[in-house]
Amino acid sequence: LEERGVRAEVVLGHSLGEITALAAAGIVSHEESIRIAAERGKLMDEMASRCDGGMMAVLFVGLERTAQILDGMDAPDRIVLANDNAPDQLVLSGDNETLGIDVPTQACRVVSQLHAVIFSRSVLMRAAPRS
Repeated sequence: LEERGVRAEVVLGHSLGEITALAAAGIVSHEESIRIAAERGKLMDEMASRCDGGMMAVLFVGLERTAQILDGMDAPDRIVLANDNAPDQLVLSGDNETLGIDVPTQACRVVSQLHAVIFSRSVLMRAAPRS
């Protein structure tokens, strides 16, 4: 776009998109953004390997119903709402046992449980060992 004279006045990003936004704003070079993203991935992988947790995408249930399900669980400190992506797309994060047993039986519209190396704002991040 810049070759055609189009330049953004404002850029923003969320999560990995923050690095993209920095590159788009000219704060870091394309090459630096790749190095930053690779290091970010490495650090997240290292941290996630220390935890028995993951994420779960929940579709078409809605925030209110998902909050009711979480409030009614026996282990509220083991699973949290990690992302409210859209009205019908939420992501839960927590320990694998709770994600695998408690939520699907109640929500019934779980798309998939991900034993992902990327999870954010969860009880697992707070509990992860610090080095």
